[in-house]
Amino acid sequence: MQNSNYISDDSAFKETLKQVDRTKKGQFIQLTTMQNHMPYLTNDYQNTIKVSGDLTKNSKSELETYTQGINFTDKALKRFISEINKIDKKITVVFYGDHLPSVYDFKTDNDVKQAKYDQILHQTDFFIYSNFKSSVVSQNKVVSPYMFTPMMLAQTNSQVSPYYALLTDVWEETPAAEREKIMGDDGNYLSTKTLNKNTKQIMSDYKMIQYDITSGNQYTYQTDFYKTK
Repeated sequence: MQNSNYISDDSAFKETLKQVDRTKKGQFIQLTTMQNHMPYLTNDYQNTIKVSGDLTKNSKSELETYTQGINFTDKALKRFISEINKIDKKITVVFYGDHLPSVYDFKTDNDVKQAKYDQILHQTDFFIYSNFKSSVVSQNKVVSPYMFTPMMLAQTNSQVSPYYALLTDVWEETPAAEREKIMGDDGNYLSTKTLNKNTKQIMSDYKMIQYDITSGNQYTYQTDFYKTK
């Protein structure tokens, strides 16, 4: 797109639609886009967006390029959803970003402002969209990526295995978590002391399963824990 060396999100979405059209059967497609990945160079786009604030000149320049790219993505995403709606096939899209850009270099009160930004660095917008009606509406404002799968399964009214039943409990009953920190819907960190006994038990069960899968003896693989009946 324009002078950027990365594939545009518009092109990536079009390639995804080609994959969707190749079969009437069920598919799982994971798309990782590149358009808004750093570095954010001044000559990537003909920037129409100007940034102000307590930032260095270089930081403003990078942020303008990033924001211009997001603007292109918004328009491409609108077209993508429009095309999805035309397809005679049930499709659900889970859309999110893994983190915000690390381009903020403040002029004053650097440590204080940087600490505040670091807290929201991994807080990005997300949505789960289906081209068919669903009665499930998530009330969560802040979630962890591992909650997206049970959220999607609930929205599509899919039958789940015991493992995903546990993840559904994790999604519905526990706060978002990252690196041993937990966060409430207001975006502020919480203390585990504020959690009730049921929530703590679900979190403990989930950690035990994680350990069994990654570092333990994988006892759960010897059962029907991951099978859908």
